[in-house]
Amino acid sequence: MGAFLTETLLPCVIAPLALLALLLFAKPVTRGEAAALVVAACAGLVALVATAPWLRFGLWLPALYALATLALAVRVGLRARRTPWVGQLLGERVRTLATAAVALAFVGVAAWSQEGRLVADRPALALQFPLRDGTFLVANGGTSLLLNAHVATLAEGERYRAWRGQSYGYDLVRIDAFGRRSRTPWPRTLADYHSFGAPVYAPCDGRVLETVNELPDRVPPARDRERLPGNFVLLDCGGTWVVAAHLRQGSVAVAPNATVRTGDRLGEIGNSGNSDEPHLHLHAQRPGPLDSAFDADPLVITFDGRVLGRNSLVRR
Repeated sequence: MGAFLTETLLPCVIAPLALLALLLFAKPVTRGEAAALVVAACAGLVALVATAPWLRFGLWLPALYALATLALAVRVGLRARRTPWVGQLLGERVRTLATAAVALAFVGVAAWSQEGRLVADRPALALQFPLRDGTFLVANGGTSLLLNAHVATLAEGERYRAWRGQSYGYDLVRIDAFGRRSRTPWPRTLADYHSFGAPVYAPCDGRVLETVNELPDRVPPARDRERLPGNFVLLDCGGTWVVAAHLRQGSVAVAPNATVRTGDRLGEIGNSGNSDEPHLHLHAQRPGPLDSAFDADPLVITFDGRVLGRNSLVRR
């Protein structure tokens, strides 16, 4: 319950409602203060939209917050329209400057929330998006821990050494027109998830190095904490290794040493391995020994020249 409160309820419910309350109960004494309040609330919402795990609720919720923020911002502006920009009294000036400083801090947080979508000086690999015929949300992606839980395997050093190759990996989930990942609010079977059974295609030309195909798909919240990748395909894409993991049992359509072309079918999304719900895990890394396949330097993946971060949408 503690993790759910801090990782889900806090960013998806408590923090957005606090921003809305800031606008709802605000009584700015100057137009400058009103403008700073609006900037702070909007910047805070931008940061939350970028980083919060909206997948559990659906994308309708941040859209609702955005509409409410817009309405309240207009209300604040109308209430302050007859006030001066800074004010004549010392107290009014102090309030305006203090609120502007808070707004600037929120803008900094919003900018920070986007930093993990930049390649920067890290080596990157351009791949073709591995899913088709739908809308897909990036549940984890990018190069910062704010946007990508996988980065922890790099940040923790030797503790996760065996899995550091996945540090810039993506978790991709199929969603419907309302931004929901499942047909019901509380999915009970794997078939309730839109991702389950979706075809997965080769993101590059390459050779199949290794596959696993026999592990069972588990109904959430059950996980396989012994065989973390579950069913997977490991490709050698011209000296770079690419992994597609958590595939559906029995769906892997390629065999070791086979040659694949970009767009060839590899398998289907499943829920095998250490997966909290059906999704495709995709990562790229430097080559390594097959007996310790994921202990290698990670590579950033770009699609259409972009690094996708948490809550990015891809339509194919």
